[in-house]
Amino acid sequence: MTIVAITGCLFGLTFVLVSASSFRRKRWQLNQPFVVFSMLFGSIYFLLPAWQMVSESFRFSSSYDPWAVLLTHAYLLAYWGGAWITFHFFGRKCGEPIGGHSIGYQGLLVAVCFLLLPGLVAAIYLQLQLPGLGDSGFMANRISLLRGLGGWLMMTYLLYGFTTLVAVYLLSQRRVLTKKGVVFTLLLLLAVFVSFRTYYLLGTRQTMMYPILATMISASAIGVLGGRRLAIAGSVVAFAFGAMLYMGATRMYESATEVEVNYTEQLANAVGNGELLIWNIQNRQSFELIGGGTFVAAATSFVPRSVLPDKPLGGGPALMNRIYPGSYALYMDNVSSITTGLPVEGFMNFGFIGSVLVGILHGLAIAWLTRMWPAWSSDAFGHALYGIIFLGLCYTLLTNEFLGAFMRTTFVAGVIWFTREVARVASRK
Repeated sequence: MTIVAITGCLFGLTFVLVSASSFRRKRWQLNQPFVVFSMLFGSIYFLLPAWQMVSESFRFSSSYDPWAVLLTHAYLLAYWGGAWITFHFFGRKCGEPIGGHSIGYQGLLVAVCFLLLPGLVAAIYLQLQLPGLGDSGFMANRISLLRGLGGWLMMTYLLYGFTTLVAVYLLSQRRVLTKKGVVFTLLLLLAVFVSFRTYYLLGTRQTMMYPILATMISASAIGVLGGRRLAIAGSVVAFAFGAMLYMGATRMYESATEVEVNYTEQLANAVGNGELLIWNIQNRQSFELIGGGTFVAAATSFVPRSVLPDKPLGGGPALMNRIYPGSYALYMDNVSSITTGLPVEGFMNFGFIGSVLVGILHGLAIAWLTRMWPAWSSDAFGHALYGIIFLGLCYTLLTNEFLGAFMRTTFVAGVIWFTREVARVASRK
């Protein structure tokens, strides 16, 4: 197992170091989506599992067959290779932004109407589900309590879009202390407070980081956050992520001093998708391929189950039932799920052929993003749109269930695009 761990470590370091060298040549600007994808891919699917092997800190098995790990490495290399091929032929380098960062009061009013207000209403409505339960009671039973409230839950993510939009605008204008800047800042702080409170209750610690990460990506892409500033911002994010891992380890205890935090275990809880892939490959003989069912679930996610009662479960519930048979069923109370990641769902649906098939589509989506950058780089709405989709394609799809990542990214990006078009029409009048 030590040799296998070293192999995984070498693959992971290759991805990370080669990606880092590319960043250095570009002054560390985050306008290279495939490079960011490769760095995160190597860290999550090679380096973290290798460290788990060395520290013998697994979540779903006491040990793994070395051949299963080597097959996982082959699967991952084929996945990345498929993504690289399509990106190489269809992608393009993201150049400098065209310019023009203004939102204007009309644009702000449109953003408030279509992003901030619906998000606040949804967050308040969900908060009203708390009486008699308290925070801990709600968090322990949130999946069953939120059943039938998916639309309200999705609307809360509009706060994520509004926060990214306004934060990027303020960073680009650098006029926080002006009368206009104060209005933007106050609305931003309101959205941040309500969204963080809501995401904390929903138990989605990673989602609390999404507005910060998307803002960093957008601001770096337009050249207002790079070099040392980007390094400082990245350090702050890393510290905040570590703090959230600590909070996750101590949440079930009355005080933080009563538990020794195993950061390897907590990191695996947050982004342990590499081990999930190894587990699926090792146990591949025990399950039938889903044949695209989890992707059908994502495509029909906006259709209520009352209209389409036989639509399949997403990847998280399907994987939960594989690891813990019978632990997830519709209308069960006190259920939980597992975040899969797109490479994991590719194998669950199509087996080893899923590596190339899903990898090609993943690379094609990243290539499409680079081709949209020139059209989106002219205003703050486009910058926010770019940052949110960038984060969705290069990080969220690697660590989250495809159903949730697809719904969240598509919905928020779609509303921001619609808001941008309405703001454009309003500005012409």
